[in-house]
Amino acid sequence: MKTETLLQQQLEQLYPYLREKDFLDLVGAARVLKLKNREEIQYPGTTHPILYFVISGAIRGYFQDELQEEKILFLSLPSCFGGNPHEVQDSNPSIMVFEAMGKTEVISFNPMLLRILALQNGTISQFLTDVLININMTLAGRISLISTKRPETRVRKLSEKFPELMQIIPGKYVANFIGITPNSLSRIKSRMRTVI
Repeated sequence: MKTETLLQQQLEQLYPYLREKDFLDLVGAARVLKLKNREEIQYPGTTHPILYFVISGAIRGYFQDELQEEKILFLSLPSCFGGNPHEVQDSNPSIMVFEAMGKTEVISFNPMLLRILALQNGTISQFLTDVLININMTLAGRISLISTKRPETRVRKLSEKFPELMQIIPGKYVANFIGITPNSLSRIKSRMRTVI
């Protein structure tokens, strides 16, 4: 399928203000990637950050802390945008890894090209702003969930908001994402099943 057609099919319902001309412009900044399990679309040290839109599968975004432990910031499911908004805004080397969770298809956007298009096209400027706001809101929601909720509440809220996440993403990654151990996640899920 042509990139333009795929872009339009995936984005027109989420961003109804995008016109046919806008999709033609966006094609120059986008490419479709079919990824294998654990295939990286961005790795630490790169100065070419990406924005991505998940068509199928899932993407996890993480960095390694000073103890070399993974800290997951993003778990992106179908119809979700992802990317590190801070890295998109500047050209510092990335600290993030974005990798596929199973067979995954994404539309990858070059943020530099999107920013150039946004200067020339007000509709694409609105699109880029909306995408970055969406990513920031996702991060803010995650921070709020981790900092203000008990582990049981975190699991329940995540299960309610993204029921497919628990089936698609291995438990150790879900646990890392919400700031608990895999054993705690397993115990909480077990208790949740007995309550139902």
